[in-house]
Amino acid sequence: MFFSSLARRILPWLATVALAAVLAACGGDKPEALLASARDYLGKNDPKAAIIQIKNALQENADLPEGRKLLGEALLLTGDPVGAETELRKALALKHPQDQVVPLLARAMVAQRQFKKVVDEFGATELGTPAAKASLKTTLAVAHAAQRKPADSEAAIAAALASDPEYTPAILLRARSMASAQDPAGAMAQVDAILAKKPNEAEAWKLKADLTLLTTKDADKSVEVYRKALSIRPDYVETHGAILAILLRQGKLDDASRQLEELRKAAPRSFVTLFYETMLAFQKGDKKLAREKGQQLVRVGSNSPLVLQLVGAIELEVNSLVQADAFLSKSLQMAPGSVLTRRLLASTQLRAGQTAKAVATVAPLLKSDSLDAPTAAVVGEVFLQSGDAKRAEEFFAKASKLDPANEKTRTALALTHLAGGRDEQGLAELQQISVAEKGTTATLALISAYLRRGEFDNALKAIDALEKKQPGRPTAANLRGRTLLAKKDLAGARKAFERSLEIEPTYFASVASLASMDMADKKPDDARKRFEALLAKDPKNGPALLAIAELKARAGGTKDEIVQQLGKAVEANPTEARPRLLLIDFLLQQKDAKQAVSVAQTAVSALPDSAELMDALGRAQQAAGDMNQALTAFNKVAAMQPLSPAPQMRLADAHMAAKDKSAAAQALRKALAIKPDLVAAQRGLIMIAIDNKSFDEATRMFVAGDAPSWPYPVRTLGYEEVGEVVEVGREAEGVHV
Repeated sequence: MFFSSLARRILPWLATVALAAVLAACGGDKPEALLASARDYLGKNDPKAAIIQIKNALQENADLPEGRKLLGEALLLTGDPVGAETELRKALALKHPQDQVVPLLARAMVAQRQFKKVVDEFGATELGTPAAKASLKTTLAVAHAAQRKPADSEAAIAAALASDPEYTPAILLRARSMASAQDPAGAMAQVDAILAKKPNEAEAWKLKADLTLLTTKDADKSVEVYRKALSIRPDYVETHGAILAILLRQGKLDDASRQLEELRKAAPRSFVTLFYETMLAFQKGDKKLAREKGQQLVRVGSNSPLVLQLVGAIELEVNSLVQADAFLSKSLQMAPGSVLTRRLLASTQLRAGQTAKAVATVAPLLKSDSLDAPTAAVVGEVFLQSGDAKRAEEFFAKASKLDPANEKTRTALALTHLAGGRDEQGLAELQQISVAEKGTTATLALISAYLRRGEFDNALKAIDALEKKQPGRPTAANLRGRTLLAKKDLAGARKAFERSLEIEPTYFASVASLASMDMADKKPDDARKRFEALLAKDPKNGPALLAIAELKARAGGTKDEIVQQLGKAVEANPTEARPRLLLIDFLLQQKDAKQAVSVAQTAVSALPDSAELMDALGRAQQAAGDMNQALTAFNKVAAMQPLSPAPQMRLADAHMAAKDKSAAAQALRKALAIKPDLVAAQRGLIMIAIDNKSFDEATRMFVAGDAPSWPYPVRTLGYEEVGEVVEVGREAEGVHV
């Protein structure tokens, strides 16, 4: 009995031991066999199956160098560059050959937009084999191009092709470079030459589709060519994304849904998949899903301005204005040339009542000749809400002309009639369009026209119509308050502003207007309490924090109190330059150059791409007597703003303070090369000539502006002003004309 019981307990154990022994005896080369199988799967373009085999091998031996390298390669193929980088760095740490790892690692880093990092880490790396060299140099070329360094990119492409003249990715990259340099025909010729030799080159078909879209604008034809690339390589994530982008732009949401399913099968964990899941949910109007996906997207792609733009747009759509502002501001900081991001950010700021910020946001767009209709309309609304009815009308007219397919065409005609002096006709047309239109462009244009003409009662009627179209927004009530203020109806204005705050309690424009009325009534405490109430609901509201600082300054607050308040605004909005600039300027006004330099240095570290903050650092350093550092800062600003004369004027001022008149004159000439009619620069050069007792030169600058020694015209200066300066100098030296 005892033995039978023991047997029941021990026999299963013995069986297990025996099985383990058998497995150990026949499985000594199992990891190597699994890796061989993984290599076979990768050769068949099946990275998912390869990953299973590699992970099984790594379970038995986690320190297989080739296993880590193969896993990184497979993850990169499935659209997981983050995981790929992790595995490839492990392979390097385990001493796997650099030639096999570094090219893949560089590609994984570029896929994560780590452009500067990949150049810093591998820019000087020299690999041994031609194939590895060509691959790494091609990836570095991509990184240089992304950083807008075309010369470095071209040099890297040349180095890649020197290593392997037939290296297809480098040839394709050169073709892309040709297309960017306005030679799409030459680029297409190179692609066709590749396809003639390698008809199954998926990347070449992808580029051919890109070029087809660029040159013909035929989206449907481009999709056909993209699908050819997918027929060769079904898991080509970027090609799926290109097709999705076209379908979403065309509004073909059902087709986009089907394409997204194909992308999910090919790369379920890909960043591109998540991006288009978010985009499709947004375009379908599924705000909840779009927001959920957007939050996931930010966690893995917070360094992408496109991601931040999309998530900011979603937050704006759900009226989460603080979040929208944060995402869009960061996106714009990373990609300041994005017109769409500026438009979305300005719309966010308008909705939050931050009109002054909206004006600053759209300022770079004002001289553009290529605004689209929605952007021009937003600029018009910005000016309308800021009280500049004339400019509002100008941009509403642009918006209307740019979109002739709807009511805006008639609106443009009506505005043209107004501009041509046919006011009654133009106003009648605007009234008619305003009643019929689904949007608000004509209504806003009508309001701005009435306000400009001083017809406040008619403006109020148009505002009533706007309110019916936007019942859940505070804009109409705020405009009513502004109009009633212009009519001197203070009680009515106050009531209208309060109504806008009932709709949206954090609407800054109305809070600011009410606070201004409190100040006019000599009730500064009431004004302060309004901003404090706003901050209780929105603790990071930068304009409110700055308004309290201004109120404290008006009330005679101490320097420390105001610095502390401005510091709160900086802490609440660390990605915004304006609070930091105000703090630096306040410290300079208080003659505290040392603290101003410290604050400016911190600001530049936080926002290194802000030319305004770099300029403020230079001004602070100059005030502190550190001319060399100031000149360094101003030179950086000049590099950031090569088309602006302002940095050169700063440099001239700093050189003069350092008593280097030659360098100052050089900076002034550079300013005039940018803006030949810049009076301050002309005057500065004349004053330097006088200070040098070069009166003939000073006279030539004024009288003969086209003299060889003076290539810039000075005719914008008044004769009396310049002549008097020259004559005073001559008299001081006892010289007379």
